[in-house]
Amino acid sequence: MGRTLLDPLLRSHPDFAALGTRYPVQSILSHSYANVPPFPGRQVFPLLLFTPGGGELPLNYASLIEDLASYGYIVVGIVPAHSGSCVYSDGRIVDLPSRTRFDESAAVADLTFTLNEFEKLPAKSPWKNRIDFTHIGAF
Repeated sequence: MGRTLLDPLLRSHPDFAALGTRYPVQSILSHSYANVPPFPGRQVFPLLLFTPGGGELPLNYASLIEDLASYGYIVVGIVPAHSGSCVYSDGRIVDLPSRTRFDESAAVADLTFTLNEFEKLPAKSPWKNRIDFTHIGAF
């Protein structure tokens, strides 16, 4: 790998020291709140399904997800089967060996499954009838 004229500049940047550093999920600061009900009323919101690539977790994209939510989107982060970590409901985090091959059909199946589950929300859910199923996106 050759050197470029930018190498000294890049290495002197304060963020360079943190390059490749792993941070615990608990250290990520968020400006959002858990279990907040939707705005009162009958307004429906478009749904965005987010599945990160490269074995990443949706939480690593918290600032992007928060920004989209602030514009009125419901953003659902999907932890893909090929991710590098598994987070259990009791808080345990297990790092898994990364897979090198992305399975597109598995990603489509994850998106389809998630969308089908949202269509079956229980009547008591505050999100029931608040999702605009005519405006859905995935990224």
